[in-house]
Amino acid sequence: MGGADLGDGPRALPGVEIMTDGLHECIARCTPAAATFRCPAHLAQEAAQVTVAAHQALGYLSCTDAIVTSAGKVVILDG
Repeated sequence: MGGADLGDGPRALPGVEIMTDGLHECIARCTPAAATFRCPAHLAQEAAQVTVAAHQALGYLSCTDAIVTSAGKVVILDG
């Protein structure tokens, strides 16, 4: 998810959800028909809140890579 402040306060930009069938995400997105991409992603509100917090900490246009576990926990990979 990206974060941006276009003059009306920081907000999360639409995320892309990558769904795979057991393959590692990096391999699956390069393998035809091994991944499904959905934009905007169906993510928990927590993911947007984490993205906005990361953007505010960095203070400029940002991108946050995260996974959402099967239990719904947002885990930041990098920002």
